Amino acid sequence: MTSTQKLHSQFRTSPSSLESESFDQEEANASIESSLWSSNHGHNTTDEATETSDKINIAHSETRHVYRARIVMAVVLMLVAGIICGGVYYLTRKQEEEMFENAFLDLATKVADTFESMAARRLSAIESLAVTISSNAASRFQRWPNVTVDDFETRLSYTLDLAALVGIIFIPFITGETRKGWEEYSVQNQGWLKEGLSQQKLATNGDNYLEAESIEILEKTWGSSPNMTIPEEISKLSGTGIVEETGLGPYAPFWQLAPAIPVPNLVNYNALSHPSRTPKIKALIENKAALVSEAWDYSDVNYAGTVGKKAVLNLFLNRRQDAGLHYQDGPVSDLYVPIFEDVHSDVNQTANPSKVVGALTAYVYWQVYFYNILPKDTPEMTAILENTCGQAFTYKMMGKEVSYVGQGALFDSKYTDMAVTTGWNAFLQQETPTHQHEAQAAAHCSYQVRVYPTEDLENHYVTSDPVYSTLVLISAFVFTSLVFIGYDLAMERRNRVVMKKAVESTEVVNTLYPAAVRERLFDENKTQNPRSSLLSKSITKPELTSGPIHGDDGFNADIIADLYENVTVMFADLAGFTQWCDGREPKDVFLLLETLYGTFDTIARRRRVFKIETIGDCYLAVCGVPKANDKHAVVMTRFAWECIAKMDSLIELQLAETMGDETKDLKLRVGLHSGSLTAGVVRGDRARFQIFGDTVNTASRIESNGLPGNIQASETTASLLIEAGKSEWVREREGGIDAKGKGNLRAFWVKPKSVIFQSSSTVESSSVAAGSSSESDSRTSPCCTLVEV
Repeated sequence: MTSTQKLHSQFRTSPSSLESESFDQEEANASIESSLWSSNHGHNTTDEATETSDKINIAHSETRHVYRARIVMAVVLMLVAGIICGGVYYLTRKQEEEMFENAFLDLATKVADTFESMAARRLSAIESLAVTISSNAASRFQRWPNVTVDDFETRLSYTLDLAALVGIIFIPFITGETRKGWEEYSVQNQGWLKEGLSQQKLATNGDNYLEAESIEILEKTWGSSPNMTIPEEISKLSGTGIVEETGLGPYAPFWQLAPAIPVPNLVNYNALSHPSRTPKIKALIENKAALVSEAWDYSDVNYAGTVGKKAVLNLFLNRRQDAGLHYQDGPVSDLYVPIFEDVHSDVNQTANPSKVVGALTAYVYWQVYFYNILPKDTPEMTAILENTCGQAFTYKMMGKEVSYVGQGALFDSKYTDMAVTTGWNAFLQQETPTHQHEAQAAAHCSYQVRVYPTEDLENHYVTSDPVYSTLVLISAFVFTSLVFIGYDLAMERRNRVVMKKAVESTEVVNTLYPAAVRERLFDENKTQNPRSSLLSKSITKPELTSGPIHGDDGFNADIIADLYENVTVMFADLAGFTQWCDGREPKDVFLLLETLYGTFDTIARRRRVFKIETIGDCYLAVCGVPKANDKHAVVMTRFAWECIAKMDSLIELQLAETMGDETKDLKLRVGLHSGSLTAGVVRGDRARFQIFGDTVNTASRIESNGLPGNIQASETTASLLIEAGKSEWVREREGGIDAKGKGNLRAFWVKPKSVIFQSSSTVESSSVAAGSSSESDSRTSPCCTLVEV
């Protein structure tokens, strides 16, 4: 190494060396003396000494700067450590809370969906039984009310298991004219009772004392019949037991029971003499529709009918094929299903169903509807069963098991906003309570289920791990700080040595080169930091990337574009919006749009739908972008229906009051189509995320040919919904649609509720009244009407 290079190297080191807090003054003064000594060899003594003295002063100044820098660094390190540790704790805690919320949402949705599907399947089983009884009577030429179902015990055991019911009672309806014939008929055909009892398998596990106890309780009220013969006349209950019914009719006597129980005096008991059953049976006859009563908790000793009802339930349960069951606690309701004289009639028929000639009444033990829904070892959750009759009952679900808590909505109030609800049509999917007939609304109770998390479930996901992680991170910071302090002390010692050598070397260099030469040597070794450029990158698919972009400004970057194979696109348009805007203040127009679309955005975030943009009064969204979702069609359908319902609610309850009743004419028209599309960013002024492809165009055509207040889906979307088990949501539109640039397309009406679809030629006129005639490009086609039941 040359002396010039050594000089440069030493001076490049000296600034850091001068940062030492313990610069030795005596050594510096000695350097000055050495510099003065060199004047004897032809150098300017005054200039060199002054230069060396200046360097010493610089060293002292730099040392003070180092002290300050250390203090600032220590403060910054503590702040950074606090921010990082706090951030780690916050992020890990938030991640756990999100895991908890997502896990609860998945579990609660499963509970709600399973309850609804099981309720529908079980209700269908007893409705099928009613049709079977009517069909059997017709095929055997039996005349109502003199009808008996052969092998009743065996036939109904399957229905009881499938419908998860405690017991079923067949009730024919008798008039004053047919009473005498019925009483003779019932006595002659009572053999079904003994036949049914002989086919049963009773429990023999030592707990069968309930059988004898229950019979004893009932015989105290109903009396005994040693020969197991039924009463010869229609009866009612009095304070002394059963007595002959003296009323003029009509009558609704208990006839066949499944499972059969050894209390024959229950047979021929007139249900219309019972104060709680009378309004239900009358409403069933009048409305020709199934209904559910209020619920009774027979574990409540304050209820007057607890003892007798509980005894009947225990007899029914003990004589089921899975003998040995007994009623513990929890609500029980009566289900009533009509039997029609015409075998082709059913409870959902709207056009003049035939005469109701009887009924099936069954005991619904609600607790069994919550069994075996959640996976094993799932932490505790709370389910609230409530009805429109003002009752609420609470269950705790622990894995596959369920336990009854008590009456009332007994859940932790801090989870109020997390409730997942089935809706009021969870059991009998009929009209909502506000649209029922007056008689039915008085007798029928609509039921819904609300699901809430518990602390047990939250503690399963929200743990102490964030605290432990933060403590570990703090320990790492402390350890790193100690290592840094040790390193700094070592560097301080090294700097003392380097400073001494640097001062000595400076004196040597000063004797070899003039100041101007030294500066030139230093300048030649200065380097410039290269400029760094920011390169925009994106994950691109080869088939979509045509190459880098070369603009006038030299911009060069990869294309940002992706292909998404499975998505559902939604176009939603405010039908009647253009007419509504005429003559209105701009602030009113934007207040309406912000209120509605802000609400849609909130729903989209909750349902994980990605909003693309709003174009005027059109709302464009997609599910499956940018994150794939294999349930994109179901999610988007639920999102669309919730937007329609929420918009109607907002207009009815808020906007119509401030913006006028004509606001109620606004309806959301929705079109859905599923397929593939391209999504990415086109860079330039006002760059944004956009979607392209035939799927988008088709969704637009589907929406533009739809009807206000309805969801219209393409054949592709409808197929995905059917594959997902949502066939009851979908009904095909008659004749399809004539889409611009597409020709005739099959289209489907979609509604995630139980609805009836009827052909109608007058629906288009209702669309015109709603304002769609001006915004749908004179779209007319046969369609279907949504009729809620």
